[in-house]
Amino acid sequence: MKGISFSIVMPFYNTNEKMFDRCISSVLSQEYSNFEVIIVNDGSSEEYKEKLEMISKSDSRVRVINKENEGSAIARNVGINESKCDYVMFMDADDALMSYSLEQAAHIINKLGADYVMGLVRKTNEQQIDSIIGTESNEFDVIENEEEKNALLSHMLGYRNQRFICKNGYLSDGPWSRVVKREIVQSSLFSEEAFWNDDTIWNIKTLKKCNRVVIVKDLWYKYLINDGSKIRKFRKNCPEEFAFRTKQELDLGHELWPMAIKGVYNRIFNDIIILSRTFLFHPSNEMSGREKYKSYLNCIHQDAYMEAAKGVDLTIDRGIKRLIKGIFRFFIVNEPNIISYELLKFYIKFKAT
Repeated sequence: MKGISFSIVMPFYNTNEKMFDRCISSVLSQEYSNFEVIIVNDGSSEEYKEKLEMISKSDSRVRVINKENEGSAIARNVGINESKCDYVMFMDADDALMSYSLEQAAHIINKLGADYVMGLVRKTNEQQIDSIIGTESNEFDVIENEEEKNALLSHMLGYRNQRFICKNGYLSDGPWSRVVKREIVQSSLFSEEAFWNDDTIWNIKTLKKCNRVVIVKDLWYKYLINDGSKIRKFRKNCPEEFAFRTKQELDLGHELWPMAIKGVYNRIFNDIIILSRTFLFHPSNEMSGREKYKSYLNCIHQDAYMEAAKGVDLTIDRGIKRLIKGIFRFFIVNEPNIISYELLKFYIKFKAT
């Protein structure tokens, strides 16, 4: 391959045909053509496997790797280990890439020699995704020193920084809408021990190894919100995953990013929302109210979560959100916990309407 090359790693599991067709079309129609697509078929049904094989036969840039179902983190790692290009990008099989994304990435890399280039993301739904049109301003921001990287990581973890707030989209804390040097990605594989927030751990590890990060202030990636995502499905093992993941996030934060610990605290403090949506107050949870409350107490009394609750800085929030989070934090730290539990239940119900 000549010039800068990209490996696009795409886990696939029984993705809706219409959504996937749109996704793969957005990739194969890129204005920049020096790339490969590695579709990691994570145990899909036979009819999906056949469709993927047809696509790979019709375009030599597409490779399909078939494996048993083990989750997106392991699927991404398989794709990383199979990648052959200079930089790696990740996509979900129901999202879409703007046609100019790789062209802009290659231009920035050739101009600035960046280790990590990221564009903006916009959340959308099935009704609106096709109507979103990006603009190419070609504005960018270069991040080179530790202080700037601390601020960027904290921003991605929810501790907002005005410098990184953009009008055309947002900087995602997920692995999408960015290209990273392959050797950095290969030394920062996704955490496979649990099935949620592996993106946070990946960002914490990956950014530490980058000398120059460039933010392109144009929309690169359309992120489709759907009810089948892993942050919306019922997860019966969620309390165990919550305990494991919050401790892992905190330990890595202290080890690698002590100056960005406020961002890590913010992410851990907000992890309770995922626990609530996917377990505590999910319609499929058949536990009694008493059992749910006991599970809630076990989670918030974890050392990692309690440290984050005490240390989180809520001044970045505004209005009703800041008020609710402040009251919630007060009753977690000072008790009685039944009030924080009922407040959380109200918040989840309110957000769902």
